[in-house]
Amino acid sequence: MPTFFGTSTELSGFNPNCDWFAKAKYGISTSYQYFNVNNTERIYSQGKYTDWDTCVKEFDVERYAKTLADMGAGYALFVLYSCEEYICVPSHLYDSLLGAKPGAFSATRDLAMELADALEKYNIPLMLYITADGPWKNAEVMTKLCDAPFPANPSEFKPHHWNATFKKNWFAIAREWSLRYGKRVAGWWVDGADPCKAYTDAELMLFRENLLAGNPDAIMCFNPGNDRLPPWRYSIADDFTAGESGDFDDYPEGRWVDGVQWHEISYVEALEKRCERDGTDPATELGNYLNAVAAKQGVVTVDLRVFRDGSVLPQHVDIMKKVKAAVRG
Repeated sequence: MPTFFGTSTELSGFNPNCDWFAKAKYGISTSYQYFNVNNTERIYSQGKYTDWDTCVKEFDVERYAKTLADMGAGYALFVLYSCEEYICVPSHLYDSLLGAKPGAFSATRDLAMELADALEKYNIPLMLYITADGPWKNAEVMTKLCDAPFPANPSEFKPHHWNATFKKNWFAIAREWSLRYGKRVAGWWVDGADPCKAYTDAELMLFRENLLAGNPDAIMCFNPGNDRLPPWRYSIADDFTAGESGDFDDYPEGRWVDGVQWHEISYVEALEKRCERDGTDPATELGNYLNAVAAKQGVVTVDLRVFRDGSVLPQHVDIMKKVKAAVRG
């Protein structure tokens, strides 16, 4: 096996900083997004609707960290935002670009900082999910970030809409977070880097440089989307495969895929549907799958649903406690 690693525009691979990731075997992903946790039509809001800043302040980080430990999480992947304009951590630059008061779009509470500290008590590394394409569901916000008109209708999206101004601003926001969190963040999973956003290899490497400014030892990947393909290396800036999948059904041949760590992320809800259809037990199925992947030194992220207050859907906790016993012993 070759043993090269670098961060030039020519090559990066076989990063030894992925060793802890491989040893973790599996981690837990949760998404704290406005449309889920501050929307009375969704059970995850617990029937509440408030301003965004109030919502974020209701998250119980200590409860969340203990729950992840109880489920045997080798790491936490926490979603700061997705395609909306609401972010659960502060960003002074984001607020400035939007002309918004702190708390309106980016929370005044630094949820990621508090999560890192709470998780550290259980030796659970924190990874963060961000995007490469910004809050594209809000055309007004994107127009400000791009300093150019941005379409409201996704059918009108073109690569040029994610222009150089947007990328410059978005890289700077990522750098702000990286410098703030430093060693508290062990990795980054970057969504929305699919080809229609027209990111070049050089731009992805620049994005990487900004994301790793606060912790050069952090690992990261760019996600091209849920393409239903087995985990594969998307860019020269990746340390591990994004591996977004519709179910837990891909198996590695070995630890590395074109020089990056094999990794897959999928959703317990999809597993539950399959098991209900097939008459099988989701905890048994997932435990067997994780053990098979770990035998090849692959890594799996298990996505669960989180509530407004930081609690996790009880049936998912029950599944993962059984999985913990099967994988961790």
